[in-house]
Amino acid sequence: MHRGQKCAHAAASIFAASLAATATISSAQSINLQFNGSGNTLAATGFDAVYNIDPTKFNVGGGKLSIMTQPGDTFGDYENEPDSAKNMFYSNVASPPTRTVIESKITITDLNADFHGGGLWMGTDQDHYLRLGVINNHFENGVDIEGLRENEDLWPNPPAPRPGGPGNDIQGVHHGLGITTPLENPLDIVLRIIRDGTPYGFWRPQVQKLEAAQLPRRLESLAPKGWLHVRLTVQQPDSQGFGLAGSGVFVINPPYTLHAELIEVMPYLTEVLGQYDGANYLLEQRSA
Repeated sequence: MHRGQKCAHAAASIFAASLAATATISSAQSINLQFNGSGNTLAATGFDAVYNIDPTKFNVGGGKLSIMTQPGDTFGDYENEPDSAKNMFYSNVASPPTRTVIESKITITDLNADFHGGGLWMGTDQDHYLRLGVINNHFENGVDIEGLRENEDLWPNPPAPRPGGPGNDIQGVHHGLGITTPLENPLDIVLRIIRDGTPYGFWRPQVQKLEAAQLPRRLESLAPKGWLHVRLTVQQPDSQGFGLAGSGVFVINPPYTLHAELIEVMPYLTEVLGQYDGANYLLEQRSA
């Protein structure tokens, strides 16, 4: 297996993206891909490497990388390398840093088949990574934000042949956006993964859906070392209950000073950013 931290773009329904990875260590390393090349070669993308390249299903031009979703996936096939996902691009970070940020603006179009989608991934190889993406998921009634972690080392390692399906080696969370599919219009979305020591943070939009309200409770099961949840509501949904009312962040294993700092700053943010008299915030935590 190839080792060394990787920051990459996975396959998605035809989308445009720009990716930047920044690493803070003794000397920071920065990767900023603007997709200024042209054509359907690895060199045109600016990435260092790719798993399962298929030149017929991606293209670079006009400052964007466009990729067409294909059959295949990134997890569970431990006995065979590489996994079946196509056009899984990545760049190498020379020395794994204490802080890494990957961010990409993605435009999703024609999302209509279940579990098609794509986004970002960060890890050392296809069996040890975290991925964050946009998929079509009928269990979430359409467009779904998926966060998934795979760690082959947690597989219970039964004798061959191994049973199919994930074990505790694969864990994930989902957050439906309340957008039905097939998509009628392109969807622009910004995805961000932050690796910052041991804490893990999940940003979520605040929409009027049961799944959105349940997400923090579902994340608690992934947080044996404690968690912090903060939500800021700045505006009311429309008369039909649609619209982005605010956003929230759920942090697993948060820094011990974070709660006290947020107690100081959240009233100010509510006053400054609130767009109606009922603007409010929620701050809760559970210590390890």
